[in-house]
Amino acid sequence: MKAWQGSLGLAPVDGIVSPAYFVFEADFEVPRFGEYLLRSKPYVAKFGAASDGVRIGQWDLDISRMRNIEVSLPQADEQAAIVKYLAHANARIDKAISAKRALRL
Repeated sequence: MKAWQGSLGLAPVDGIVSPAYFVFEADFEVPRFGEYLLRSKPYVAKFGAASDGVRIGQWDLDISRMRNIEVSLPQADEQAAIVKYLAHANARIDKAISAKRALRL
């Protein structure tokens, strides 16, 4: 619904979905890599280009244009290494933010 904002995810199980959403099958060898990739700035921009509507806040993704977005994937071991690096980097950033907030108290 709002993939052009990076609002999407990969569900680990089948389930019921609102009609406001599109459901695509994605087969990432490292699912967490898929989430990082599809929420990255380059892909969010592609989703924005594949969306339209009356105003930005109400854009809808065009399903035919979404299907034409190519996804380039590295090998599974490289995907896993990228996920490990990003998890480590995010943890360091979160720790720094917590420390900064603690200084304000």
